[in-house]
Amino acid sequence: MLADKLDGNSLPDGRYFEIPPGSHDLQVQLHVDNNDSAPVLCDAKLHYAGFVAGGHYSLKESHLGAEYRVRLHDASGKQLAATDVFYCVPG
Repeated sequence: MLADKLDGNSLPDGRYFEIPPGSHDLQVQLHVDNNDSAPVLCDAKLHYAGFVAGGHYSLKESHLGAEYRVRLHDASGKQLAATDVFYCVPG
């Protein structure tokens, strides 16, 4: 899983990046390898209005069957936001 875009702009490194304080949209990309079929590429957006200067955040992926979700957590592990629906296409 990688962050792909911040407010519509591509990120140079989707693993580590800085987000200015305030409200932002983060596009997240998942590469799903299914043992029984071709890999799948999935995209979704996550919106959070409370980013703070110097804050540390993490993205955590989970899934139940074919339903994928990415959640944004703060440094203490509190969930702050979650992705909307993932759109997937064969990759």
